[in-house]
Amino acid sequence: MRTYKNSFRNLALRLASGIFVIAIILFTIPFAEAAKDSFLSVTSKYSFNKTVTNIKKQISAHKLALLKEYNVQSMLKMVGVKSGKSLTLATFHPRYGKVIYANDKNAASAVPLRLVVQERGGKVIVGYIRPSEVFANFDVPQSFKTELDTLLGSIVAKATQ
Repeated sequence: MRTYKNSFRNLALRLASGIFVIAIILFTIPFAEAAKDSFLSVTSKYSFNKTVTNIKKQISAHKLALLKEYNVQSMLKMVGVKSGKSLTLATFHPRYGKVIYANDKNAASAVPLRLVVQERGGKVIVGYIRPSEVFANFDVPQSFKTELDTLLGSIVAKATQ
């Protein structure tokens, strides 16, 4: 009976993990069109771990909050996919939420902003969708979009060069 419980628990864990990965994929599909033209990627001169540390420092230095880290490599491993190191960092700050709330509350669906750090072909790549594209379909000021473009660009440049 104990083996049956463990087998059931393992099956349930694998199923839940698979559903979680599918949910992440489905969540990112709306951004796929924007990603074609607006996904920026920068090659870091640092190791994966140093790049992640640098990004976290820059998020803090730019007075943003690091809201969540997603270890994509671990999630993919749960469903049998082997990948290089991959981490997504979600960041934002309530001061920007204030602008969203005042202009287009629906734009809250586009936050937090995300940076992805990946090892690919022996290189460390940092990528993100330009915030002006993330918020393109919302009624928020162009100056807000430009400010966030500059902000994320600065974080990535300082963390990778």
